[in-house]
Parts: sequence; structure tokens; C-alpha cells
Amino acid sequence: MIRLFIGCSLCIFTLAFFVGEPESVQNLDAWKAALNAAQNNRGCESIPYSNYRDKCERQGDLVEEFCKTEKWTCKGLETRSLRENIKNLTEKIEDLKSQKDRLSSQRSSAGSDSEKSDIDRKISDLEKEIYDKSKELDFMKKSLETDISDIDIRVYQGGKCLDARTAVQSAFKDASGDADRENENEIKAIGKQLIEYWSRKRDDHEQAFRNTKEGLEYCKGSREGDL
Repeated sequence: MIRLFIGCSLCIFTLAFFVGEPESVQNLDAWKAALNAAQNNRGCESIPYSNYRDKCERQGDLVEEFCKTEKWTCKGLETRSLRENIKNLTEKIEDLKSQKDRLSSQRSSAGSDSEKSDIDRKISDLEKEIYDKSKELDFMKKSLETDISDIDIRVYQGGKCLDARTAVQSAFKDASGDADRENENEIKAIGKQLIEYWSRKRDDHEQAFRNTKEGLEYCKGSREGDL
């Protein structure tokens, strides 16, 4: 019975020894593969931690979807000029209506048929001008509504872009923190190189992050009529 117990214990110890060693080697191989990815500037693939790498890749896909497209920029959707044109045309129409009202008052006190006919002609001309300018105003207002709707879509896309960029930055930052705490010498040496690479990637993302924020501010300025 004692021999059987000792024999089983040796078996368990031997099995644990041979199972544990490949795991360590496999872990080092993962770090070497990550370093190779960094040397070839393959971004998220350079993260040896699967949880941070998966997060980086998922959010990186969203960066591709929402950021790396011109569809969300608000360049060309500035509304200030259109708003000013709407304001000026509205005032012009109101002025034409006032002129028409004054002519209508004059007609009631006109002394002759020729005078009334002259006033009627002027009123008719004003009515046509009011009609034409009102149609033009309606078109401008619809154009403004369309532009604002397009801007809102781009603001949504820009917000998603910003969130995705923030998440990618977070993945590199968290990976750096964990790599800095590694104790195994070979892994720690590789980790130092990876941290330097991730720092450069974060700098690149930080610039893109600022560009995205500026783009969103441009969209908001366009929507409010500041641009």
C-alpha cells in the first residue's frame, strides 16, 4: 500500500514536471511571436496577452469601420452661409408682404380705376415674387434639414470612432502595465522592447485621437452655424 502511494506520487510529480515545462516554453514562444509582430509593425498582434490582443483587434475593426473613411467628416457641410441666406430671404419676404399690405391699403382709397389697376398690377407682381422667393426659402430650409441630418450621422460615427480609438489605446496601456510586471528574464527583456513599441503606437493613436476630437468639434460647429 505504501509502495503504491509512493509510486503514484512519483507519477504525479513527473507528470506535473513535464506538463509545466512546455507551458513555459509556449509562453516564451508567444512573446517571441509578439516581438516579431512588433518588428513588422503589426499593431495588435504584438500583444502577447490574449485578452488585451482580442480587445485591441475588436476595437481596431471598429476604427477601420468608423474612422478610416471620409464619410464622417463634416467638411463641406458648413451651415453658417446657408443659415444667413435663409435669414436674409425670410426678411426679404416679410418686406415684400409689408409692401403688398401697404398697396392694398392704398387701393381702398384710390380715386380712379386706372390708379386701382396700377396698384393691382403691382400687388400681382409682389405676389409672384413672394411666391417664388417662398419656394426658394422652402428649398433652402429643406437643404439645411438634410445637412443637419447628415452632420448628426457623422457626429454619431465620429463618437464611435473616438470610443474605438480610446479602447485601442487602453489595450496597449494595460498590456504595457502587465509586461512591466513580468519577472522571467527573457520575457522581461522582450517586454521592454514591446513596451517601447506600444508607446510609439499610443503616440500615433493619440494624434489620431486629437484629430478625431477636432473633427467632432468641426461637426458641432457646422451644425450650430458657427462654421
